[in-house]
Amino acid sequence: MFARVRPVQDFVKSCLNIVDNNTLDLYKPDRPSERQSFRFDRIYGPIHDQDVLWDDVKHSASHVLEGARRKVCFVAFGDVDSGKTHTMRVGDVNDGLIQRFASELFEERQVRSDTHRYRFSVSAVQIKGDQICDVLAPQSYLKSVTVHNRTRIQMDDLDELDKILNMVSSAGASPSQPFHIKGVSSSSNQHRSSSSRTCCTIISIHIEYMSLALLDCEEAQVTFVELPSEKLTRGHTQGNLASGDAKIVRRNLTSLCEVLSMLSQHSKSNHPHHNKTMMIPYRNSKLTYMLSDVLLPDTLIFNYICMKSECYAENLKCLNWAYCAKNRQNIQSVQAVYMDKFK
Repeated sequence: MFARVRPVQDFVKSCLNIVDNNTLDLYKPDRPSERQSFRFDRIYGPIHDQDVLWDDVKHSASHVLEGARRKVCFVAFGDVDSGKTHTMRVGDVNDGLIQRFASELFEERQVRSDTHRYRFSVSAVQIKGDQICDVLAPQSYLKSVTVHNRTRIQMDDLDELDKILNMVSSAGASPSQPFHIKGVSSSSNQHRSSSSRTCCTIISIHIEYMSLALLDCEEAQVTFVELPSEKLTRGHTQGNLASGDAKIVRRNLTSLCEVLSMLSQHSKSNHPHHNKTMMIPYRNSKLTYMLSDVLLPDTLIFNYICMKSECYAENLKCLNWAYCAKNRQNIQSVQAVYMDKFK
């Protein structure tokens, strides 16, 4: 479990203090002496740029191509404008994790060209409320989206990836057509902030490779998830989410924590009969269902936090949820994060 703190201007009142690389304190602006401490595996503060974060996770690309891991999943969770999209797929000079990961895959493919053959493709879905949209499917093609039938677009180079990410960013731009995809050219320098801020966005890079010596085919998948928290703030919507959407967001969060907890128990159990009979409740939410093929006990979760004093309440929710997810606590503990006293 990692935390990334979005910086604020010097004159803006803060509600947290980064103690060291693993600890931060949260406090109410009017009571700075009353602090709650939270520990993470690593905290990325305002002084840490994309390069620092990438250095800590780039080994996953080599592990995938070497066959050491078949599944890698990154989950970015936090309030609106806390930095999720900036980390995953920002379009400026410092490319996000998705572009950097793809670049690393292309480089590794070139290094192994004498012994292996690789093919890369990308899929993207958005979950808004109880709807699942296949963002890359043709607009005239309607289907019931499942974890197995997502549209994949072949990715031959970084320009293709850039075009795909622009399509994802354009999805949901029209309120009356929440999943409409506007045409975007590959040369567009459109800012990749989430156009539909209540959406959960899931982008996957699918890797197929074959050893020329053994002629055996293998598959791997790297998935990037942008998961909104319950409350939308700072004027991007009219107040909080509608009641129905808020319940769905809470269901996504509690289900994700429950699934991770049960996966952790499953991996630690040495009893063969127990392992065979344990049912992982992927279908408790649309989110966990669409991630059922990639979630692992060691899924990498990034908790995004804003330092602004006005974000104290939502930061408290996010940090408490992160604590439950980090310690793989049961669903009752997660639900407690959303009790009235935190609203």
